[in-house]
Amino acid sequence: FDNGKYAVGQGEKVLENEFHLSYPFTFEKNNDTYMIPENNKNGCWLYKLELKNTNGNSHLEAKKIKKLLSGFATDPTLISFEGFDYLFVSRLIYESQYVLNVFISSNIIKEDCKPHPQSPLIVDVNLGRSAGRIFFDEKTKSIIRPSQICENSYGEGIAFSELKLSPKSIVIKQLNDKFITPRNYREFKKVHHIDKFRNLTVLDFVR
Repeated sequence: FDNGKYAVGQGEKVLENEFHLSYPFTFEKNNDTYMIPENNKNGCWLYKLELKNTNGNSHLEAKKIKKLLSGFATDPTLISFEGFDYLFVSRLIYESQYVLNVFISSNIIKEDCKPHPQSPLIVDVNLGRSAGRIFFDEKTKSIIRPSQICENSYGEGIAFSELKLSPKSIVIKQLNDKFITPRNYREFKKVHHIDKFRNLTVLDFVR
């Protein structure tokens, strides 16, 4: 966003397979960039993003590293906190897409993910599906998780919750802050994803 205006950028294809692909969650670790996309019933896979140069043109390539989880993995979202990697992912072995599972690893690149003792964490139409990067709010000194509001319809809006994380327990507390898609709004009809990274804010929406 820039002074209340949004800019639509041109994308570049970095990954393609026979399954549904969406929600390309990216993160940095040890000066490398990785991606964990949603890949439908193909499970949850870890990719390393590498910058290649072909005939003088630079482009990104996704190198498959390993399979993290099996099942119908929806909206995989990672946060590293106090020496542990926490992977939030919805559905997996359950019929409902609003079951929020949490896995933990000392290093998701090198080590396996294990179910957190409190996983599955919650079943909720407004908290069960992630809606973007989990971030640290400097003002409140708390960890904030965006989630999709799907109480009445898909893409209804985005809710925000405060997280308290440890290897033994997770506390999730829904906040009053919400982003609800206004009715008859001419700019877009539905919103699915918000991501704030460094000085960029990215919004995924349907016009």
